[in-house]
Amino acid sequence: MTTEQLLALKTNTTLLVKNDPFEYKGRADVTLAGGDVIHWLFSDEGAFVSLNPDTDEMVYFRQADSELECDEEGAVYEGEAYEISYEDKGTVTKIIDETTVEESDSLNFTDYENDDGDLVRAQENDSTGESQVFTGAVLVEEEVVVVED
Repeated sequence: MTTEQLLALKTNTTLLVKNDPFEYKGRADVTLAGGDVIHWLFSDEGAFVSLNPDTDEMVYFRQADSELECDEEGAVYEGEAYEISYEDKGTVTKIIDETTVEESDSLNFTDYENDDGDLVRAQENDSTGESQVFTGAVLVEEEVVVVED
């Protein structure tokens, strides 16, 4: 699916994302520090797909099972080294239906990537003080499909 098709979905649509069931429950629009707007589509299990309509980038994030050890150089997750690949902050400017964030939440996130292209995201909600770690993978259109009833 394209980013445009995903943004047009109705909530409670069942998807397969990288062959994982994903029950779409809601969306958060996040305005980044530079002014770009990205969209996070949330599942009923706390996973989300991050969409950037300007670049057509789609990234699938799931709650991490392990701790992330970070320093200035990078991070270690499950014994493997990761380097910083992206850092940004943003504010949730719009909520549609059910999400794990609230409107006006201020979020800081840092993505780390290993040599295989696997991602780990450290995310902090400045509004609540909550920190979370997600594992992630960049998606191609063919890896996101609607499950037909």
